[in-house]
Amino acid sequence: MRICLVSPPTITEFSESQVADSESIRLVAEHAPMGVLSLAAVLEQVGIVPRIVDLNQCYYDYLGAAQNSEHQTDFCGFVLKVLESQQYDVFGFSTICSTYPLTIRLATEVKRTHPEATIILGGPQASVVDVPTLKAFPAIDMIVRGEAEETLPRLLETLSDRKGGSEDCPPAQRSCD
Repeated sequence: MRICLVSPPTITEFSESQVADSESIRLVAEHAPMGVLSLAAVLEQVGIVPRIVDLNQCYYDYLGAAQNSEHQTDFCGFVLKVLESQQYDVFGFSTICSTYPLTIRLATEVKRTHPEATIILGGPQASVVDVPTLKAFPAIDMIVRGEAEETLPRLLETLSDRKGGSEDCPPAQRSCD
């Protein structure tokens, strides 16, 4: 089973250059998303090597691309271009409150471009509003509440059994592209 884990951005003002220049924001973006990395390590122990897309790193890639391009898209559009070329059975989005609308938008668009993929949300925000999210957004297939280190491997095993086996997975990466 091929899985892509997407960490939430901590940045909320994507068009403010002052935010990008902030030392505290740069420090956050320089460090790997610990929750997603922890989950990836647990998945690797059961033979699933996920790809990690770090949306904080994507933000800086977006800023670099915007400076070098005449055609400027918004941050969400930039991330969608990165994700639409990816072929995964499962896209797992970690969530936080401040960027939940962006995560829902990304997950919905990924489902549109990858209708066969399973879209899973996890993290603190999705855990708190699980049932309302599933009712309001049909593109979201499942929500993992609480600590996913125990639940997600079992869920992925069940999904793999339903799809008829697994494929070799590429090495884990922490990137935006």
